[in-house]
Amino acid sequence: MSATKRANKRSPSNILNAAARKAPSPSSKPLQKQQRSSVDKEQALNKPSIENYFDSHFSNNKNLEGDSSNAQPVKASVEALGTVLVSSSLPLAIPHESELPLQETLDALSVKARVIPLVAKLATAKSDEPSIDRKAKKVKKDSNEESSVRLSPIQQSLFPIMNTYADVLLTTQTRENEVEMRQTYCLHTVNHVLKTRDRVLKNTARLNAAALASSSKDTSGEAEGTPEDVEDDDEDAGDVEKNGNIIEYRDQGFTRPKVLILIPFKNIAFEVIETIIKLSGASQVENKSRFTSEFTLPPEEDGLDPTKPEDYQHDFRGNIDDCFRIGIKFSRRHMKLFSDFYSADVIVASPLGLRMVVGAEGDKERDFDFLSSIEVVVVDRCDMLLMQNWDHLQHIFQHLNLTPKSAHDCDFARTKSWYLDGRSALLRQSILLSAFPTPEINALMAKSCKNVDGRIKISKAYRGSVGEVVVQVPQMYNRITSLSLRELDDARFKHFVEKVIPTLKRGGLEQKGTIIFIPSYFDYVRVRNHLRDHHADIEVGELCEYTSNSDISRTRSNFFHGKTSILLMTERFHFFRRYKIRGCKHVVFYQLPEYAQFYAELLNGMDVGMESRCSVVYSVYDKFRMERVVGSDRVKKMMDKDTFMFA
Repeated sequence: MSATKRANKRSPSNILNAAARKAPSPSSKPLQKQQRSSVDKEQALNKPSIENYFDSHFSNNKNLEGDSSNAQPVKASVEALGTVLVSSSLPLAIPHESELPLQETLDALSVKARVIPLVAKLATAKSDEPSIDRKAKKVKKDSNEESSVRLSPIQQSLFPIMNTYADVLLTTQTRENEVEMRQTYCLHTVNHVLKTRDRVLKNTARLNAAALASSSKDTSGEAEGTPEDVEDDDEDAGDVEKNGNIIEYRDQGFTRPKVLILIPFKNIAFEVIETIIKLSGASQVENKSRFTSEFTLPPEEDGLDPTKPEDYQHDFRGNIDDCFRIGIKFSRRHMKLFSDFYSADVIVASPLGLRMVVGAEGDKERDFDFLSSIEVVVVDRCDMLLMQNWDHLQHIFQHLNLTPKSAHDCDFARTKSWYLDGRSALLRQSILLSAFPTPEINALMAKSCKNVDGRIKISKAYRGSVGEVVVQVPQMYNRITSLSLRELDDARFKHFVEKVIPTLKRGGLEQKGTIIFIPSYFDYVRVRNHLRDHHADIEVGELCEYTSNSDISRTRSNFFHGKTSILLMTERFHFFRRYKIRGCKHVVFYQLPEYAQFYAELLNGMDVGMESRCSVVYSVYDKFRMERVVGSDRVKKMMDKDTFMFA
């Protein structure tokens, strides 16, 4: 295909609205090519042709030399999600809210027929919110409740995007929409597992029938032996090669697990697995009681301080154990939890829990062969994983889709060609969900996610948390310059030593009640050691993620009563504790926090006086953090100024 044709195919006017069209019946004739007027073209945007991305993406004839990396990004605005940036050579879907019923919407997206009734139980039902006739002042109910069931706007927009099997980076996750997003990727997970399983079972039945026909010289038994619970709805059951009487199907990987879901805490894992169970339609779930006892807390233990912020109570509700792993096995009409990884279809784990199995170079007992055939990986709440240990997540991605060291009963005659060629990572779909973008998340997507069909980034604009500051305190922003990112840490430390510390020592009273907020623990240690070695006359308190409860109480008390002049605090400490520090009169941000609400929390918790102030150190490399604090519009101006002040 020429470059001109590819450009026309990917133009914004040809971006598909996949959720807004009913799939054509097999008996319908293909539309003849004809010239359309501008009005017809505009109407055609809402009724595009739907491509079976499962068949095309995982075809053995897939071209792995795609040109998605060189494709010009196409940007569009989706009300339910935000700004969608498509970098792919495919006409990927950027849909909007559909008026079609649930059945027709999911049919158009090639969702397994037996899953659709189960989705209706989780979907947003408009019939649950009866309309009101304002003239008659009566509540009207939909006459056809079943036809009124719809996916939520977010689900209608997000599922077609996931269904393309391109990499997805979504940074618009909130407390209000995270449940809908989890239901969406759980639907994508179950749909993918069932399609893969049905294809393998159907091809196995065909091979058995072919072998039986060959031995009995009867070729009429191809359909015999097909399992009853297998839907024969795939247009392409797999690439077939015939050599005489031998039929070859390439439909498997080295190992069975196909989907990996990485989650920070057990409370989120419990919600995800419960959703998968509901969508699977399993009549029996093995080890369900064990799962409930291990992933939940007794009512007497499940309690949080009601004075904590709402987002803290939401994130840390229930069981917040961050070391777990569980395999889920699908089989006919029942499901098994805590299945062995090599017999599981889906693995749900925390990065720490999986890292303990994967191990490191030199460990005697380590295993990562079960990750060799992962086709879909989902990382939920990347922002929370940044508050844990990001290195664990990177380590896991480095061990995905590697050639296994052992065969593990693999049928190499049915192994897909790209596994044998060591190129399965090019077909793996990675879905990263986060509350906000960071350089670390972008780097993970750029370096570890090499999907041949490109990627889709979803972001949004920010109003800025600076507008939530209610206290009257001057907020001075000072920009530092650095020739490269490698030199940034030294430039920031030099500015702090030469510019910030002298302002804290100008007066004996002025240095009292100062909090120095340092997001990185490494910067925290560097500043702490400098103050100990060169400013021993200043009483410094320390609060970090490794501080014991007794030391926390003593440090907070000393700071409140003025026995400690300066208090060093890390972002992880504030994330996991969320204490209100009393006695704070000044705040110095060594670097802005990742979570923008922390900025407003610290300032609103100050004991404001005549000399109270806030000082912020930033650089051009802090654009993401700055955008969330000062707003998307204002950050562009501040990147070019050395100083900026909010009063």
